[in-house]
Amino acid sequence: YNDNIRARFGTGEDFQIYHDGTDSYINNGNDGGHMYIQNDSVDKDIIFKSDDGSGGTATYFYLDGSGSLTRVTKNFRTDDNIKFQLGSGGDASLYHNGTNTVFVNETGHLIFENRSDDKDIYFKSDNGSGGVIDYFVINGGTLENVFYKNVALRDSVKATFGNSNDLQIYHDGSNSYIDDTGTGDLYIRAVS
Repeated sequence: YNDNIRARFGTGEDFQIYHDGTDSYINNGNDGGHMYIQNDSVDKDIIFKSDDGSGGTATYFYLDGSGSLTRVTKNFRTDDNIKFQLGSGGDASLYHNGTNTVFVNETGHLIFENRSDDKDIYFKSDNGSGGVIDYFVINGGTLENVFYKNVALRDSVKATFGNSNDLQIYHDGSNSYIDDTGTGDLYIRAVS
């Protein structure tokens, strides 16, 4: 066929396939209803390929029929303020607003969980000189929360200890306090 000659399907010719001399189109018209791309072959995939940047072609993503999942094989990028949403109602979203990266949870608790045996969760940030260092590590091997930098509690923010916040240490902007508000005595000991 020549350019702009359209293969038309349907009573109202709603579905069309054509090339306009520059680009190729698969077009489902305004009254064409939903558009389905379906592979009924058992345990086979639908594969989306494009130029690989070097004159060849590469798979960018595919619908894995045997694994019942969608696999992405190239970097996935959204523009600024376009949210990557999770959950049926878009309950959680991850996006970059042009200045900052934002992770928002709208429903329920926000849980960070590492199930790998004896492995850690690292919180890293700039070291003030262009490098990156550990600030805080949840150590799964030693069952400890490990701080590598100072912890700054602002005025009247308390460090509390005990199930009922029985011991409290804080500074109120004028004075410093160690308060034993629970049962029992307050011991300050040197244990060798």
